[in-house]
This record gives sequence, C-alpha cells and structure tokens, in this order.
Amino acid sequence: MQTTRKKIGELLIEEGLINQMRLSSALGQQRQWGGRIASILINMGIIDEKTIAHTLGKKLNTHVEPLENIEVPDEVLNMVKHDMATKYCILPINYKNKVLTVAMSDPTDLKTIDDLSFAIGVKIKPLLAIESSINDAIAEHYKGIRYGGRVHKVDTKALPDTMEITRNEMPHADKSNPPETIARALSKLLIEKGIITEEELERKMNDFGRD
Repeated sequence: MQTTRKKIGELLIEEGLINQMRLSSALGQQRQWGGRIASILINMGIIDEKTIAHTLGKKLNTHVEPLENIEVPDEVLNMVKHDMATKYCILPINYKNKVLTVAMSDPTDLKTIDDLSFAIGVKIKPLLAIESSINDAIAEHYKGIRYGGRVHKVDTKALPDTMEITRNEMPHADKSNPPETIARALSKLLIEKGIITEEELERKMNDFGRD
C-alpha cells in the first residue's frame, strides 16, 4: 500500500481546481461534522463530482469505472453489508485470490481502505467511480438482499398456480384466535408463499404507523 500517496485535496490544488483556502474550509467542516472530503467539496459547490473523478483518473493513471450495467455476484455483494457500503460509499465488485475489488469515489482515501480491510478481513483493491453512480448502484444491488441472498422477481404469469392460498391454510377467526394472532399468522403465510418479503411487510407497517 502506498502510504505516501497524495490526498485528493492536494491533487485538486495541483490541478488548479481549488485553492488552499477552500480546501481548509472543507477540512474544517469534515472535522466538525465528519464525511468524505470529496463529498463536502461537492456539497459546498466548489467542484462537481465528474471533475473530481476525471482528475483522479488522470493523476492515478486509471479510468473511471462505469457501474450502470455491472453484474455483482451474490457472494461478493454479501461480503459487505448495506450499512457499510452506504457509510463508505463503496460497491464490492469482485473477489479473487483473497482480494476484494471495490468501486469508490476516492481511491486516495487510505483510511477508508484500511478500515474496510480490517472490518472484512481481506485486502482491498480500489477502483475509481463517480460518487452518484456508486450510490445508484448500491441502491440497485442491495434492494433485493434478504437472508444473505438476492430475492428474484416473481413470474406473475405463474401466480395463479404457484401463489395460491387454499382455504385450509387461512387462519380462522374464533375466540381462541384474536385478530392480532390472525394478522401474524397471515403475514407469516404470505412471506412463506413468497408473495411479500419481510422488508416489504415492515415498510408497510411503518407506513400505517405514520397515518
């Protein structure tokens, strides 16, 4: 690992894209509120994310990785939890020879790379990508994660045959089955049938709670 690698702020100053005063202002916000320096510079309106990405690509002699149509194997995606991917703005892409390749907006961020390596227990190889593309890819790839695997879309043409709930499976209302018990049983049945996921059920319950 190149511990002498210049940080993103220094590289942007070298290119004349920001000055020391603006970098110091961004670093002050980072000390106070946390966050990635590149994101802070973007949010302050000092520079845009594409300029940052292409500048880093030039300085690091690498290209900007497109993520729009990238395929990520389930076993690779499951190596990094959604919360961690969101926190560090990274997307795991490939795992080979005990090295995890991740897309990140700032490959000069050695602290993030070290934190990831320590948390996951493998070496990290960073690839450069635009921050908004990473966020979009995280939202896309992690939306179907459930129990360590991806939930695939249900073929709606097969619903009448595969998703039928018989009368014998339905919980009956009587004195021994109060409404709360029936609701729990029905929810469990719908999940087991694959008609709804636990995440969708929880989201809907939260929506009702806000009404």
